[in-house]
Amino acid sequence: MSYNTHAYKGLLNFYLLIGFIIINICCLSLKKLEEMDGFIIDKWMKSVLYYNRIIFNLFLFWL
Repeated sequence: MSYNTHAYKGLLNFYLLIGFIIINICCLSLKKLEEMDGFIIDKWMKSVLYYNRIIFNLFLFWL
């Protein structure tokens, strides 16, 4: 039973890390588009970076 929970925890760590990397790549690619539609993308990026910190803290907590 403990082996199964350990495997699920490792799988969750993997998915959190992949999601964290994907969100960072999206934020970096959106910085180039910021000049075109500044207000909406800036507001969206601030919320994404906020959730990005939450995901990273969860990843460190589950590690």
